[in-house]
Amino acid sequence: MKNESKQSLTAIILALGFAVIALAIIFAPQPDVNVTTGGEGATQRNTISVRGEAQFETFPDQAEMYIRVKTDEATANQAQEQNARLMNTVKAALKKAGVSDDDMESTSYNLWPQQKWDRDREEYDITGYTAQHLLKITTDDVTDVGRLLDVAVKNGANGLDRVSFSLSDSKEEDVNSESLAQASSNARDKAEAIAQGLGVRLGDIVAVSESNVGYNYYAAPKYAMAESMGSDSRAFDTEISPENVNVDAYMNIVYEIKQ
Repeated sequence: MKNESKQSLTAIILALGFAVIALAIIFAPQPDVNVTTGGEGATQRNTISVRGEAQFETFPDQAEMYIRVKTDEATANQAQEQNARLMNTVKAALKKAGVSDDDMESTSYNLWPQQKWDRDREEYDITGYTAQHLLKITTDDVTDVGRLLDVAVKNGANGLDRVSFSLSDSKEEDVNSESLAQASSNARDKAEAIAQGLGVRLGDIVAVSESNVGYNYYAAPKYAMAESMGSDSRAFDTEISPENVNVDAYMNIVYEIKQ
């Protein structure tokens, strides 16, 4: 009887011991590295996962101007004809100033009646017609925007929607390569710093996750007036100064820890 009691007590003590060990394993501090497990049959590997960043500024090499020609006339035909005459004059002047036909593009054309409410008859009367033509001008000389705007206005343009600065396709490709190279180098530096702190060595790259490269373009540039030094009869020329484009790139890289 005593032997049975001793055996039962021993079993209870062993069970409690196993429970304590299990809890200790569950709540033990985890290492400051990410642990990834491969697919079925693969061995488990310790890894370090880091996020590399690249942030810098670059000067835009392309500008777009959206100039407007608006005409108000008594009839629709007159409004169209007057608008066409002014826009043709604007285009001819811009071509003479160095803008090619390929760099001029019509983005919108509208024609609508002007109306006035008649209180007595309680209906609208047509008082005339308005024609509006929006022309997009692209140039790879961002310092020439002010001069081209002056040429357009002097020859009949009477509205400016906006001026925006950006990167050409070729420069954007170069900037993408540079930003991703900087982001990957930054990720490597971070991983090496972590490995050194943990007292381990970096192994091969396990995975790379690329984020999109972001650009912060300025669609509302600074406008300034500068006194003309030439013989032009105007007192001032328009000067439009582009701002730098902010570039952001991110990349996630996972490194294996050497055993």
